[in-house]
Amino acid sequence: TLDRTALVMDNCVFAGIGSAEGSGAVHLENGTAAFTNVSFSAGMSGVAWGIQADAGELTLENVSFSGGYGALGAVALDGKMTATLSDVEFGDNDGAAVGGLWAGDDVAVRVYGAAFDDNEGQSGAVHLGAGAQAVLYDGVFSGNQAAANGGALSVGVGASATCLRCTWENNGADSLGGAVWVAAWGSFGDAEGAWMANEAS
Repeated sequence: TLDRTALVMDNCVFAGIGSAEGSGAVHLENGTAAFTNVSFSAGMSGVAWGIQADAGELTLENVSFSGGYGALGAVALDGKMTATLSDVEFGDNDGAAVGGLWAGDDVAVRVYGAAFDDNEGQSGAVHLGAGAQAVLYDGVFSGNQAAANGGALSVGVGASATCLRCTWENNGADSLGGAVWVAAWGSFGDAEGAWMANEAS
């Protein structure tokens, strides 16, 4: 756990780190962190198996997360924080709440050019908590599966997601929202998106 620090990481590999009940590879609190050209794979955690960030500022560029299990997915953002993710990949991840990205209450996140493929959880790829705000550009959501609502994206109470040029294909949910599910008082907007073969029970 790193508290109130400034962390910069480039060209690193994190593989097989963590335990079912403990933290994953990186846990940040109240600081700033930037990861560039970093790979996370096959981790495990009772929270997020790749990166858990509680307050502060997080920047990811050309970072991949694959084949891991975390109760809150590969990346969990919580507290008063902002995050910018560019050219990131989330593939073949499993989680209790979500497979890929979990953004807690009031988190603000911008995502550019992300690929979310074959992630599974109660929500498939991305979950936004109450009041969270997300803007997603040029993302691809493919083959994600939710055990509950939102095969690719779950938008919580009062949360908002704005998407531009995103592709939603072959996502599924066992309940509602094969690709996207929006809770009460939440909002979702999609411009110039492509939608193909998403299914909900």
